[in-house]
Amino acid sequence: MLRLKRKSVGGQALVLMCFCSTVLFAMLGLVVDVGWMYWRKEACLAAAQAAALAGVAKISSLTSITCSTSGVFCNATPTPCPANGSSDNSGTACDYANANSFTTSNPNQNVTIAANTGTPPTASGADTSYYMTVRVTERRMLTFLSILNVSVGWVSARATAGIYVTAQSACIYILDPTGQASLNASNDAQVSASCGIWDYSSASNGLYAVGSANVSASNGEIQYNGGYYTDNSGSKFSPTPVNASPGSNPLSGIVVPWSNCLNPSTGSSGTCPSTTCQYTGCTASSTHCDQTQGTWSSWQSTPYQFQPGIYCGGISISNGMGAYFAPGMYVINGGGVTLNGSSLYCVGTGACSANTGGVIFYLTGTDANYGGFVVGNNSTVTLNGATSGDLEGMLVYSDPLITAPTTALSVCNSYVPPGYGGLPAGSSSFCGGSTSDLTGIIYLPNTTVSFNNGTGSGGAISLVVKDAVFNGGADFFSNVTGGVLQSSGGGTVKTYLVE
Repeated sequence: MLRLKRKSVGGQALVLMCFCSTVLFAMLGLVVDVGWMYWRKEACLAAAQAAALAGVAKISSLTSITCSTSGVFCNATPTPCPANGSSDNSGTACDYANANSFTTSNPNQNVTIAANTGTPPTASGADTSYYMTVRVTERRMLTFLSILNVSVGWVSARATAGIYVTAQSACIYILDPTGQASLNASNDAQVSASCGIWDYSSASNGLYAVGSANVSASNGEIQYNGGYYTDNSGSKFSPTPVNASPGSNPLSGIVVPWSNCLNPSTGSSGTCPSTTCQYTGCTASSTHCDQTQGTWSSWQSTPYQFQPGIYCGGISISNGMGAYFAPGMYVINGGGVTLNGSSLYCVGTGACSANTGGVIFYLTGTDANYGGFVVGNNSTVTLNGATSGDLEGMLVYSDPLITAPTTALSVCNSYVPPGYGGLPAGSSSFCGGSTSDLTGIIYLPNTTVSFNNGTGSGGAISLVVKDAVFNGGADFFSNVTGGVLQSSGGGTVKTYLVE
């Protein structure tokens, strides 16, 4: 019988296991070490995001952010966190990275910061006025993968945060820094603005609405610095006001058209500027007065016709005749403007025409003789501001040097709004029953404007005033008008992660 000899195969399994163990350990190392590195990368990202957001939030309350602003870090080149910290907002970012266990004292870790104004280069589509990019890097010693001669691994993450300033959307600015009821609405006043309303007063009731008054901003925020008040009569602000730090006067940088012609405090005269006043009527003369008669009240069959120029003693029209105002600048050197009594007032020459250009009433003088802009009872007024030039859009402009008028208001001054204490001297008023179609900016930085007793107003009007009073059914519709106001700064500051 033929027998087969069995060969010995002992030890082959051991050889096979030895061969496979290397692969198995490599796979295990890959899983463990790569998982560990992924976790550390997430830690880097969390630290970078926290640091970037903290860095921009640190300066988000500033009204202006430039690279020369104190406390603002600007360096587009990534810069390591200093060992001893920094006093600017990069120090805040480094502190937050440190709080997330990434420190400058660890030789295996590194935190760099880059920041600048404008759009970040790492996210070209982002809309920011200032950005900060934080990159966090860590070197880790590997374990299992070291058997494959890979002993060191690097992980890093980058985050960018930005500051975004919303576009200017306000059209009613109340500039009084401390006034109680600086915006006062009462007795069923209906104040309707098509954009934002900003009140700069630090008083607890800077915004004040009582007696079923309703103040609304349909396409913007109502912002307050101090506080707001409504009674239980159904008065309300809509939308609900929000607290915000006040910005600067949006018109503080515009030209003063007659600044070289007259010093209100001394009465001295000079030469009317040619480079900053581009309007008919702003010209020097031997007396600096084109008109000395301040009152027009004699009856005549047609409305008075006025030409631009310098009116010493103001313009006061009564007896129901009305007036046409030829386009240009009307410099009112004391006395103010009073348009009174069941009359028509408009822009044009012999007729009302909104297409013939606009007018600017520049109210100046001294504190003792300054007068406001007053529209009397039952008057019909159709006026539009300048349609071109360096003061485009301006309609009524009060000299910023007038700070404490002493001349009493002759019309509409009997009304004392609750919580306000009466209208100050030098106020401008639109009185009961007046129908106003006004287009332009009313700029009264140091005086008050009031709309009283059923006054209606149309057109596109913006207010930049010290205080504003609305009473008795007044309807006020407001739009941003004119290049000088549209170019102003301000807005709501928001911080967000860009990437």
